[in-house]
Amino acid sequence: MLRIIKCDSACTICDKAQYNEASFRDKLCLALHLVFCKTCRDYVRNNRKLTQHVDSKMKRLNAEAKAKMQQDIDSELNKSTNM
Repeated sequence: MLRIIKCDSACTICDKAQYNEASFRDKLCLALHLVFCKTCRDYVRNNRKLTQHVDSKMKRLNAEAKAKMQQDIDSELNKSTNM
């Protein structure tokens, strides 16, 4: 059964849907919410633009630059877990 969702849930489902982690039911609830909520429609549009922009930048990086970025991320994560 479809349910009416709040804006914060809609944003979470939007993020999940973008990475194919949302269920079919969640996607339907999001679509229903977006019919009525302009703020969330704007959020979805901006989120898609941001993802496309980041993806296009990542595709331009060579393998060496990506590996360096991953090492930097891993080292920062290790710093925060050691605290």
